Amino acid sequence: MSGAAETRALARALSAAEGARIARAVALVDALPERGEADALIAPLRGRLAALRIGRRVNFGRLLFLPLDPVIVPARDWQPGSAHLPRTALAPLIAGVRAALGPAAVPLCQALAECPDAGTAGARLGPALWSQAVAPLRAMAASGVPGWEATGLPAAAAAPLTHGVAMVLEAWPGLGPLAANADRRVLAEAALRQAAAVSPLAWSLMAAVALARAPDPVMVAQVAVEQAETSGPDLHRAMAQVLEVTIAGLERDAAAPAAEAALTVRRAAQLVAALADRGGPAQRAALGGFALRLDASCRARVAAECRSELLAPLAALTVPASHASVNGLEATARGLRDLAQEARRIGGAAAYDAALRDTAEQVRNAATALARIDRARLVEILDGPEAGMAVLAAA
Repeated sequence: MSGAAETRALARALSAAEGARIARAVALVDALPERGEADALIAPLRGRLAALRIGRRVNFGRLLFLPLDPVIVPARDWQPGSAHLPRTALAPLIAGVRAALGPAAVPLCQALAECPDAGTAGARLGPALWSQAVAPLRAMAASGVPGWEATGLPAAAAAPLTHGVAMVLEAWPGLGPLAANADRRVLAEAALRQAAAVSPLAWSLMAAVALARAPDPVMVAQVAVEQAETSGPDLHRAMAQVLEVTIAGLERDAAAPAAEAALTVRRAAQLVAALADRGGPAQRAALGGFALRLDASCRARVAAECRSELLAPLAALTVPASHASVNGLEATARGLRDLAQEARRIGGAAAYDAALRDTAEQVRNAATALARIDRARLVEILDGPEAGMAVLAAA
């Protein structure tokens, strides 16, 4: 069996493995100084890593592309002109930036080893790296990207993709979640105008990343739509690509644990409301279809997880619950309540209210060893203070 065939066989075996084995495999690959073909081992697992809550080591390459993470896709899913960055393009760009920084990259990599997670690394070390990477990326966009032929991508895609990455990294410290500047609209308008002057692809990458990560997605959406509406057909087409990428990302992130999914659903509801009356018929149809799908999936999820994550553990409780068990049940109830409250913005408010109220009633009447005060707290989380007090009063 060839090396490539062995890698594919190992990847298939890992894709069916349990979470602990996947976590060990990912940690081993992330720790390699040169990942090479080993990266193919975890490629099929990327969709499961978030659901499994598996932490990833933050190395030089991951930090460099942290702002662009929402738009990175497998090369097979990339098309020329799309608001995506094909994953195979990352390796030569990382190598080029690392080589350009030379010895200056050594203390950065040492500091990364002390960062416990991506958020900490991005806050402490990201802005400095992103600003230093802009010049090498622009140089590669102008003169050629060494090793590009290994990406399997068209040679013509190298310059626009590399330039687009440079523009996003240059603008990100002023637009991202850590930006302190209160006048983000001015910064967003300027960043998108500058990107549009380079190419529609650079503009679409900037808009898609900002919509996925910026603190105020509604403002970014308004700016992007205004620029697309006042420009030529190229930005109209780019805006359609941005919307497609944004919707796909929101649908993917809505599958996260309920408490995290609630934040995604809030962003989705805000964007649907902000863009519902803007753009052409195709854009409005895409948003309407997305809202219907998201509402249906949230309804089904709240109903199913109320049964499986709350009522089933309660029914299985035959001895007094530990503090950890009670805290876990309360966290689950809060996550489901938060998800339902955010999903009400999209539609079907009565359905979510009924699901929480019915679950609260079943918690109240469940045959379980849960203490009455803890049962009352769960009912309060799901159905409000009066419902919780009624459980205590019934004693």
